[in-house]
Amino acid sequence: MSSHTLPTGIHSSQVISRRPHIAFACIRSTCVRAPVTSLRRPGAANNAKFVRSLTSASANNRSRLLLPTIRASLPDDAAGPTDNSHIPLPYAPFSAELLLAVARLGHLERYRQEVAMFHEPGGAADLTRCALLITNIFQPQLDHRPYYERLEDMVARAALAALAPPNTTNNNNNLADASSSSTGEDIDDEPSSLDPSRPEDLLRAIRGINSVVFGEEGLADNAADPHDPLNGSLADVMDTQRGNQYSLAVVYLHIAEALGLPCAVVGSTEHILIRQLLAGMKLSLLLSGRQEEALAVIRYLRATDPFSLPDLRDEALALANAQQYEQAGQLCREYLAVAPGAPDAGMVGEVLLQVQLAAEVARARARKQRG
Repeated sequence: MSSHTLPTGIHSSQVISRRPHIAFACIRSTCVRAPVTSLRRPGAANNAKFVRSLTSASANNRSRLLLPTIRASLPDDAAGPTDNSHIPLPYAPFSAELLLAVARLGHLERYRQEVAMFHEPGGAADLTRCALLITNIFQPQLDHRPYYERLEDMVARAALAALAPPNTTNNNNNLADASSSSTGEDIDDEPSSLDPSRPEDLLRAIRGINSVVFGEEGLADNAADPHDPLNGSLADVMDTQRGNQYSLAVVYLHIAEALGLPCAVVGSTEHILIRQLLAGMKLSLLLSGRQEEALAVIRYLRATDPFSLPDLRDEALALANAQQYEQAGQLCREYLAVAPGAPDAGMVGEVLLQVQLAAEVARARARKQRG
């Protein structure tokens, strides 16, 4: 936890208390945690191999997974530090793939519950929590707590930078400097507190956020690889300092809201911001042939907007590509029932016929093997 504290007059409007616990497996009652590293870093792709090696080691010495559990990612303020809530699994040796699949389902359900707040009258979802749960698509075992702590540290440093004289901070605040010049405000006098309702204090706060986000942290657009799907993964963005306009906006909004600044997504809403982040991620994954992860992103899109027909269609097609014919056929029928006159209804109908035939062939093969 950062040793920084908010100066007098700066009050956080967003208490950071939702810190999901890392999912883990108990082997001989010993908690073994997989390393959490960015997928862009060398060796990070071996995370799944590390988890898989746990079951291999236990098989070699004829041991077995004793009471594997996936700890539920409950908010600290709901569960408390001594809470032992978890999702119990039956006694059986489970593969690492199954454990990670259960973890992914848990993350999706928690995302669905959080993003539902966007649709409540006057409700507001935790944008940062939504973004970190999206990161769990790529890293199911990711612990959110270090990233919340880093964001808290950014908030504290931005507050300190806002109270400091302008010549003591990084010169990464052209927006604030230009605005102060155009308004004629004098922001050279060092204040003891900030009031965001005062234009000069608002400019100081913007200067402080810019100096931390773009100066000290060095966050920037990933111009070298703009189609990298991890540009939308908040944890990877914070680890590598490279992202896209949507993930960088999540960081900026988190700090601004914590400082009590009046801020909003220009020409959009936080709900649409999350949709755009996921949509860009889906396109990048489909173009790179990463069908399984693309299917996971589509499911997050459907959780974000349950009534989106394009997302319903895309999930049906993704399931067909994954050879999950029964589920694909069910969603195709649902799409055609809701939108029989859609321009792509004919294409979806053809896919339905193909998956029905493929499902029947699979059932026939299963009967032959049993017989």
